[in-house]
Amino acid sequence: MLLNSPKIQVKIPQNTPLIIRLFLSNQTDDILLLRPVLEDWLIESHTVVCSQITVEPAYVTLYPGQQGVTQKIILQLPPVQAEQSLRSQLRFPGWQEAGIPVQVEILPVMGQRNQAQITDLKLAFPLEAAQGVGGLSLNPHRLGIIGLTSALLELDQIPSRWLLAELLIRLCRQGEVYRQTEEGEVLWEGLQETAFFQSGAIASSTLQFPQWILDTLVKRQDFLSAEVNDAGGLVTLWEGWLWSLVDNDLEQTEQSNLPNIPRFQPEDGVKEWGSDVQRWWGNLLLGLSQISPLINATLHRLVEEFAPVQSLPDSDISYHLNLILPSLDILPARWLVVELLAILGQQGEIYAQTENGSQLLNQLHRTRFFKNGVLAVATAHLPRWLHISQQATSAYQDSLGKSDHPGGLIYTAEQWFKSLLPDSLQADWEESWAQPTNLEGFVERMERESDRIFAAVILGLMQLSPQLNTRLTKIAQQAPESPPAPSKPTFPLEDILSENESLQR
Repeated sequence: MLLNSPKIQVKIPQNTPLIIRLFLSNQTDDILLLRPVLEDWLIESHTVVCSQITVEPAYVTLYPGQQGVTQKIILQLPPVQAEQSLRSQLRFPGWQEAGIPVQVEILPVMGQRNQAQITDLKLAFPLEAAQGVGGLSLNPHRLGIIGLTSALLELDQIPSRWLLAELLIRLCRQGEVYRQTEEGEVLWEGLQETAFFQSGAIASSTLQFPQWILDTLVKRQDFLSAEVNDAGGLVTLWEGWLWSLVDNDLEQTEQSNLPNIPRFQPEDGVKEWGSDVQRWWGNLLLGLSQISPLINATLHRLVEEFAPVQSLPDSDISYHLNLILPSLDILPARWLVVELLAILGQQGEIYAQTENGSQLLNQLHRTRFFKNGVLAVATAHLPRWLHISQQATSAYQDSLGKSDHPGGLIYTAEQWFKSLLPDSLQADWEESWAQPTNLEGFVERMERESDRIFAAVILGLMQLSPQLNTRLTKIAQQAPESPPAPSKPTFPLEDILSENESLQR
């Protein structure tokens, strides 16, 4: 519950640092990962100034029932005149989106410069009235542009584990379909004879991968609303939002009927494959081969050059996975989504430089689909959301002493995949594989450019999904023709020098 509607009101002399000392308690049944965020300052209700804060420690992990954990926020207040006031809001993304008011009144300096002023704030989570089981709706297409905004906020409340489990099941389902083809069956049979496949199966068995997926689905089922569960998961709802951009006009209050998205039930695959680790692992590999040309080529080389099994690696083949899995329970899905958006965006930027990509993008620019997407992205402040997320990622890595780490969750998983390959293929992989996703560089390029973000991600998705590629290509082909370029006006040339009239006529 909210403790007496918490707020911070202080009076402080000019040029004096302010320290907010938080005392945090966890009254929930979940493990909380908290990092406070201070919004930009509003000076005298008309000037906005960026806030500069240092949080010590950068992140706090609160276990159920834990109390009295301290965290300091050191604020360097903007230079303002005496008698002026500053207003801002303190938020905890994922747990307190409604800001806690912060009001600072600046006083004249009296005598010598004062030391830092400290103010205390006690908070117990959950700060807001809990919605209870099934309270998280996560329907991003229900309210158009408002839905995108709320969905981005709600990504802070979902562990990365939930979203990753759904994506893995979808990849396994895609691999199962591919295995039914002649080409897929040949690849499947060949992979089972390789040390690479056996090592991955052993690692999956050691980590009890099927049971991990099942436990994830059970937890997700209890938390998400019936609306999300009936729809078939988070990705299905996002697909629905994406296709709702085609015919709807997000500038209108009333929306037309939303498209029907094929129902996807993650539980079906879990029941079908059970605890068969080799089937899970094989389906995942086949699914990855359908979305990544590099992985597809690597798997075929394994079958052709390195079968049958000769020896298994002596190293701990579960090492990199052991680095990932525990963090998936505490890191919000927001972080995984940001990584995915950066990867998709970078692929989309590359495709946009090609002749086909440039032509397709030019057509999409003239569709209502693209206009609606840019409007939704701008209204949801996605560029700023990406910027804040990137800063949070950097701060978290700094707090763990991993500031030199070149990538995130996906990069670590890729390193584990590469560790299973023979040495010669690892060298080829390093040459072929792009550099780790440069999240910071991507965010900087996309700053304040909603149309560029939407275009890059859409083009990236088209490289990932043949079905989505086909559908978006049809949308682009229905775009209205480009209006003809206006002709340049022509003016008659007069020989004014030979005339007798005045030049000032």
